[in-house]
Order: sequence, then structure tokens, then C-alpha cells
Amino acid sequence: SLANIDVINRKCHDLKHKIGALRRMGESPEQDAYIREIEQAAVFYESSAKTGNKMLDLLLMEKLLYCEKYKIKLSCIAEGEKLAFMDAMDLYSLFGNALDNAIESVVQEKDEKKRIISFRVASHGQMLSIHFENYIAHELTFEDDLPVTTKSDKEYHGFGMMSIRHIVEKYGGTLQISTRDNLFQMNILMSIPAEKT
Repeated sequence: SLANIDVINRKCHDLKHKIGALRRMGESPEQDAYIREIEQAAVFYESSAKTGNKMLDLLLMEKLLYCEKYKIKLSCIAEGEKLAFMDAMDLYSLFGNALDNAIESVVQEKDEKKRIISFRVASHGQMLSIHFENYIAHELTFEDDLPVTTKSDKEYHGFGMMSIRHIVEKYGGTLQISTRDNLFQMNILMSIPAEKT
């Protein structure tokens, strides 16, 4: 995936220059509309997912492309470099599960204005806070402080939240999940190891 993203980044950079050359070669309304569409796609791809953590950027790029397709607004403010103390696979699983759950919740909404997901990663001295929130149409049932899966086949679902809790606890952190007024919120608090600050 990293190799693919590097290739696409180079191609997007080249594409912007080629679009400029095409625009200067001839003019027609159809050509202009087509060029604008390609330009927007290239700018979207090139400008997204630069958090300071390569693994988080990779995951975000994959999710942003999916969100773009289904008209989901995903916003992120992240001090990605502060996540350097985490194992790459733990980071990928934690954020991947959180984003997959959020996407699965909002993509069901007919009202596209409600298809909103946001998350923030911020450091406060030696502490790191991770906050996720998204619209949710229904109240959740909780068991052992985790939401119970809404899928009918419970034997094969619900493991994403357990994985998130396991990873948070592995790093000595705390996890808090709540829903209120159609808003799902997940808060994670961890200590940043002294040598990583």
C-alpha cells in the first residue's frame, strides 16, 4: 500500500503539469469541465493525509478515498509524530477499527449532511489524547463498557471495539465511549514514553 501511494503521489504531481499543458493547447467547454474534474481529483489526493506519521497517513488515504466515494466528510487534526511510540500494526488496527466503525455507522444515513466523522490526536505534555466522533442514528447498548454490535451475527462481529480496548490497555491507556444526542464519542488517553516526546 505504501508503495502504491508513493507511485500515485508521483503521478498526481506529474498530472498537474500535464493538465496545465492540455489547458493551453485548446479551449472548449467540455475540455475545461473534464480538466477541472481531473484537477480536483489530483488536488484532493495530493493535499490529504499529512499527519507526520507515515502509517496513519497511509490508513487515512485509504479511508479518505472510500469516504469521497460515499460522500462522507472525514476531518482529522493530528499530531501524528506523537504516535511514534506505538507499534505500526497496533496503530493501524486502532485507527482502522475506529474509522471502519464510524464509516459503517454514517454511510447508512440517507441525509448526506449527517455523514460526518472527525478525529483529533493531540499531546498535552506527557499525555496523548485521541478523540473520535461521528453521527449515529440510534442509541447503543453497552456491555462491559463497550458497545454491543448491532449486527445480527454477533458471533463474528464486535471484535473491533475489543481490539481497540486491548491496544489502548497494552499502552497503559484508558478508553471511554459514549453516545448522546445522536453523537458517538470515543476518547483515548495514553502516556507518551519520555524518550518519545
